[in-house]
Amino acid sequence: MDEPIFDVAVRPGETTEVQLDLQRGISVSGRVTLGGKPVPGARLVFVRYLRKRLFDSVDAASTDEQGNYRIDLPGVGSYKVTLRRSKPESHLGREIVLGPLLEIGKDGNQTRDLHFSAGQIRGRLIDSGSKPISGYLQLFQLLPTDESDTEKEFRSESFFQETDEQGKFEFEPLPVADYRLDLHAPGLGSRSLGPLALGQDQTIDLQDVILDSEMSLRVLAMDPQGKPLPGVTVRLSSDLWSASESMARSGGTTDDSGEATLGGLSAGTYTLLGLGAGLPPAFVENIQVSAEQPETPLILRFTAGGSLDIEIRGKTGEPVPYVVPELTDGSGRNVTPIYRELAARSQRAWLTDLEGRAHLDAVLPGEYLLQASADGKSEEKRITLLAGTATRIVMTVEDE
Repeated sequence: MDEPIFDVAVRPGETTEVQLDLQRGISVSGRVTLGGKPVPGARLVFVRYLRKRLFDSVDAASTDEQGNYRIDLPGVGSYKVTLRRSKPESHLGREIVLGPLLEIGKDGNQTRDLHFSAGQIRGRLIDSGSKPISGYLQLFQLLPTDESDTEKEFRSESFFQETDEQGKFEFEPLPVADYRLDLHAPGLGSRSLGPLALGQDQTIDLQDVILDSEMSLRVLAMDPQGKPLPGVTVRLSSDLWSASESMARSGGTTDDSGEATLGGLSAGTYTLLGLGAGLPPAFVENIQVSAEQPETPLILRFTAGGSLDIEIRGKTGEPVPYVVPELTDGSGRNVTPIYRELAARSQRAWLTDLEGRAHLDAVLPGEYLLQASADGKSEEKRITLLAGTATRIVMTVEDE
C-alpha cells in the first residue's frame, strides 16, 4: 500500500506544529467490474480530492482472482478512482477512470462495488469523395458547467488516437460522461462532434464522418489605441471554455503587422480568443466560418484592464493558501482558466500563496462573481473592475 502524502504550509519566522494521523480511518472493500465482468489482477488508485489542494492522499490496492479488493482509506472525502490493468485489451485500456468521484462517508467500514464502464465511441473518417482518411483524433471528456475550475482540472480526461488504414477509429473503454471529438487530417478542415452523451457500457457508432477541404480565417489584433498588435496568441474554438491550447481548433501568433491566419478549419461557428502581454484577454463570439470569407481580416480589439488583488483568510484571520479564486463574468462565463493561463505567462500562479494572496495584472473591466472555496466552505462576492484601477478584495472562508 502506498504511503499517504500530506501538504504542510511553513511560513517564515514561525514555528509550524504538524500532527499526522497515520491511522487508516475507513476500510472499504468490494468487487471491481468492467463492462459487467470481474477484473482480476488489476491495480486501483484512490486519490482524495480537496478544494484547497489538488489532493491530500494517494492510496492503492489490487484485485484478486475474483476481482475483489480491500483498502484502508484515510477518511471521509471524495476520491478519484483509477483502474490500471497490467494486460489491457486495447492501447486505451491500460488506465480507466471511474466516472463519478467516489464519496466515502462516516459510516465506518464500507462495501463499495466499483463498476467501471466499457463505453465505446467509434466510426470511420472519410473525405467528400468517400475515400478513407488517415487522420488523428482527440476525445475530450466534457464536465458539468456548475463544477469548480479546480474540480474540472482534477477530473478532466482526454484521449488520442490515429485512424487505421481503413480510416476507422475506436475509443474504449470509456466512463459515463459527455464527450467532444475533434478530428484532424492533413490538408482538410478540422471538425468537432459533440456533445456525445455516453451511457454505462454504451456504444456510440458515428459511422462515416466526412472532412471537407480546409478553410481559414484572417485575424488582425489591435491594441487599445487602435494600433496593430504583434506577438499575440490567437485561438479559435467552439466556445470560450474550449479555448485552451490543447482544446483549441486552430491557433497562431500575430506577426509584425498584427495579423495571423488560422487554418485547418471547417464551416461552423467559433469563438476567437486573444492573449497579449500586459493586457486583459480579448475575444469575439459567434464567428461564422464558411467557404466565402471576407477579404478584410476580422478585428480582435484589446482594451485596457485593471489589476485584481485577492486576500483569503480563515475565520480566525489566518491566511488560506492553495485556493484558486474563480471568476465568472457578467454573462455567466467561467473565465478562470483564461486568467490562470495569463497569470502563468507572467510567471505567477492564479492561486493563493502562503500569505493567502493572489494577483492578476490585467482583467477586463466589468461585473464579476468572485468565488473562493476551501475544504467545502466557500464565500462569494460580486465585484466591479474598472480600467486603470487596482481592486483589492478580502474574503473570509471557514477553513476547517
